[in-house]
Amino acid sequence: MQKLIKTTEMVTISLVASVLFTGATLAQAQPAHGEEIITSEHLALAREELEQPEVIVAPEPVVEAPVSEPAAAAPPVAVPAPVPVSGLGSAALNVAYGFAGVPYVANAASPAGFDCSGLVSYAFAQVGLPLPHNANAIGSMGTVINPADAQPGDLVVYSGHIEFWVSPGVMFGAAVPGTVVGTHNIWGNPTIVRL
Repeated sequence: MQKLIKTTEMVTISLVASVLFTGATLAQAQPAHGEEIITSEHLALAREELEQPEVIVAPEPVVEAPVSEPAAAAPPVAVPAPVPVSGLGSAALNVAYGFAGVPYVANAASPAGFDCSGLVSYAFAQVGLPLPHNANAIGSMGTVINPADAQPGDLVVYSGHIEFWVSPGVMFGAAVPGTVVGTHNIWGNPTIVRL
């Protein structure tokens, strides 16, 4: 998938996020020094790309040790069958699927190893939306949605932990030290956030 906005265009990604996700108008968005304002054409191209259906191709399931989480954590599950979806979240999830089996490494955000927020921030950056490398900061962005309305690519947010929502009861990400990036059962009572 091509990036929504190429960095060589010297536009501010945060302005795109601001306009697309907060409902700000172009007149309200202000460029940083030396950057150009995003035009209606930029937004039209971004929206057009977001409206294109994309099929997430799941990697082969990765067998991993059971994840021990606070309370009773469920054992990992296989990645579900591909689902037609669209949007930045599903595009980021598709990127994240490519790292199934990569080891959990604390404070890491590279293909050599990821922690939970490192995988989420890395995957979103690959589709044009840079995010902080901090689970709580990412979780406070976007819109909280009802779990019944969750779609692949939404985020499953716990205090200090974050993963991608895949399907009812299933999330994908980097869980804890000693494990690899993969699927896990959703446990407890997380918040679901859509960017």
